[in-house]
Amino acid sequence: MIIDSKVPWALVQPPPPNKPKHVTVGEFMGQNFGRITQITTDGVTVIETVKDTNGAWTDREIVKPVPRR
Repeated sequence: MIIDSKVPWALVQPPPPNKPKHVTVGEFMGQNFGRITQITTDGVTVIETVKDTNGAWTDREIVKPVPRR
């Protein structure tokens, strides 16, 4: 996770065979139309649009945590 003083960005690892990618707030990621809304030292916050059990489209917030060593 890299946070620049002007523009926060993160390096994410998509599933193989894809290569790591630099992302910033506003970009899309994931299979559920996820839009990055925040990048912090704790992780990347993504709002995904998914169908609920009734078949209606709804937004859900997911935090992809930063791996700790």
